[in-house]
Amino acid sequence: WGHDAQDRLTLPEGPLSHVDAGRQHTCAITTDGALSCSGPVAALVDAVPEGTFKYVDLGANQACAVHDDGSLTCWGDGDLADSTPSSGAFTAVSLGVFHACALTEDQLITCWGDNSDKQGNAPAWVFDSLTSGGFHTCALDILGELSCWGLDSYGQATSPF
Repeated sequence: WGHDAQDRLTLPEGPLSHVDAGRQHTCAITTDGALSCSGPVAALVDAVPEGTFKYVDLGANQACAVHDDGSLTCWGDGDLADSTPSSGAFTAVSLGVFHACALTEDQLITCWGDNSDKQGNAPAWVFDSLTSGGFHTCALDILGELSCWGLDSYGQATSPF
């Protein structure tokens, strides 16, 4: 369950409902909503928020998790936690290096953080899922069509379909 050089290894107990891996850390949610993280980044592992969760996503040195009530909490090293949307109900969240996007219960996407490559310019459309790369984000809409936005220097935000 991870490198334990800093004694930050926390094995989750019980069956898992969700897991995500970041640059040097991993977080998992048990079927009863408990969140557990491991890895060498103290700001992530030692600051895991309290509560019950349904979704977690990890960036380079940051993490965001969706609580059972749809509220969103971000923590770690960086500015994303300071600019997390303070209201709304969310179903998923996805982190890039310096930006994050979240899917609302109304299936709209809201983004925050760095927007220097337009990675925060989510289309105003209805989506089912999303995922972020370092400086771009892609989402599947309700018709199964792919939309991507952000840095496209290598075609990473250009749909191959």
